[in-house]
Amino acid sequence: MLDRTNDGRRGGRVDRVGGEAGGIGDGDEPRVSIVLPACDGALAISRTLNRVAGYLESVPWSSEVIVVDDANRDETQAVVAKWQDRFDRLSIVTHKRKRGPGAAARSGVLLAKGTFVVLAETGFAAEAKQVEVLLGSLQSGAD
Repeated sequence: MLDRTNDGRRGGRVDRVGGEAGGIGDGDEPRVSIVLPACDGALAISRTLNRVAGYLESVPWSSEVIVVDDANRDETQAVVAKWQDRFDRLSIVTHKRKRGPGAAARSGVLLAKGTFVVLAETGFAAEAKQVEVLLGSLQSGAD
């Protein structure tokens, strides 16, 4: 988890596609950004979004989810577009050419607006509940 409470945003240029302010949680800016790089895993991203969305509906803090499509050849964009109808703070970032998992992660993190950024894999859903534990630790002074 990246804690941005002290160091602000880092530079870089990436364009976000889709997603609007408002939606999951409360407040104008999300407290937590969850970044999900996707590599030809439309089925996995659908399952992950289902679980993460269910979890985020139960928490009191605002959040956003950013899916990074690294020039996938599957239906990742269509799957995420269906979920955007449900969540205003779900965005997809699309690379025009394959750049690799590191670049996908970087693109998502650079666009994240949350005070805390969680970089996760598409199987992240099982561990989503651990975000609360991490937030509590960070608020108590852990680093």
